[in-house]
Amino acid sequence: MSLLKFFDKKMIDINLGPSSKKEAISRLLNLIAQRKKIVDKEKVLEKLFNREEKRTTGIGEGVALPHVRTSNVGEIAIAFGLSREGIEFNALDGKPAHLIFLLLGPDSDNEDYLRIMAGITRLVCEETRRETLLKARDAKEIIRFITEGEAKT
Repeated sequence: MSLLKFFDKKMIDINLGPSSKKEAISRLLNLIAQRKKIVDKEKVLEKLFNREEKRTTGIGEGVALPHVRTSNVGEIAIAFGLSREGIEFNALDGKPAHLIFLLLGPDSDNEDYLRIMAGITRLVCEETRRETLLKARDAKEIIRFITEGEAKT
């Protein structure tokens, strides 16, 4: 399953800047909401924050993958944020997150949701790939990175 199907240039923010985890999640969620992919943004935001309180989605090596399945989303949606300064996500390795992938999926879609999560982690599993992504100057470069990264995995 191709990640590109779920990426939209308008749901990519390469200038997240220094902010809190909650601010970053809110900003990325707004990108998805602007594309009319969410029924009730506040309920989704609450669910994302509750998820973060239970267990961090900072997976380490500068990557965070906040995610939730909810009835307030009709189809899988992914927003991507790049923070050159880094954002504290309470990752297990103690490093701040620079690459943040916000994944939303409908309650009814567990299989594709899990495949997308695995695809994202494969995409950024190598240090050279993460470094390339950190150097992106615009959304087009992020899309190109995903295209090339999927061809390699």
